[in-house]
Amino acid sequence: MTLTLSNVQLQEFIQRWRNGVQPWGDFLNTHKFALPKALSPAGRRMLKNVEHFRSNYIFVVICVIAFAVYVAFICCVYQIVDDLLCIKLAAAYVLCVSLWILDL
Repeated sequence: MTLTLSNVQLQEFIQRWRNGVQPWGDFLNTHKFALPKALSPAGRRMLKNVEHFRSNYIFVVICVIAFAVYVAFICCVYQIVDDLLCIKLAAAYVLCVSLWILDL
């Protein structure tokens, strides 16, 4: 079983996704936030909200994942730099101690 995705299919998928994006003003409008009067309609409201703003939520999730990957990458780079700095400092210490011992 092979999975192939042609360029046309990918373009159609992206176009459908972009057409599904609701206005960000509606998505972020906090004046429409309200607690449900009872617990039973809360599930339906959440489901309706997710269905209506599906593309917006997908975009937010993609952004959060991209930011997390970026932060993890930066942390790894700093960890590598930090490790290299520790190695250099240790080597400098060994060199200084060796030179001090040789002078005695």
